[in-house]
Amino acid sequence: MFEVYTNSENKYLVVEDMSTGVMSQVKDMPISWLLKVDNSIKETYPETYDQLVKRHGGMRADVLMRVKQFLSCNFSCKDGVPDIDEHFNFKIENVFCPARSTKVCQLGFCTPKINCDLSKCERLVLRLFCIGMSEEEIAEKLFISRCTVHNHINNMYTKTGIKGKTTPDRKLVAYAYSKNLI
Repeated sequence: MFEVYTNSENKYLVVEDMSTGVMSQVKDMPISWLLKVDNSIKETYPETYDQLVKRHGGMRADVLMRVKQFLSCNFSCKDGVPDIDEHFNFKIENVFCPARSTKVCQLGFCTPKINCDLSKCERLVLRLFCIGMSEEEIAEKLFISRCTVHNHINNMYTKTGIKGKTTPDRKLVAYAYSKNLI
């Protein structure tokens, strides 16, 4: 698991391996690590990845610039919480940037849109489901019927392809974490 943050002078990004405590600049990370991050960006945030390729190129030699741009636009603070897990899933942070969420920044790399087929309502139900709320509690909190909550949950199982009689709930929660939906 890795935490990504800017150094104290805000001059470069640090990647800290939280299991070993080893810190490195992004440019000094092994190419295998950079390629895993690059591939995860491509799979999880395809629209953002397309923008990164347009700006920095799509060749293997361009991977460092794509990864640096994505990390600098989405991670910045040292808070002791992993930003990249062992499966290279991201926990996006709210990065301070004067151009963020304005028309000044046209890059589109920050707050990337996740590659997910779940609707906004389904993702909201999923977040509450993942913290252990029952269908009744979710319905009450969202001011919708329990039947609507139940339908959203069934739709999520269908859309994600999660099946099984043993522990489908845990699989859905694991899916939510792996896709950074909560």
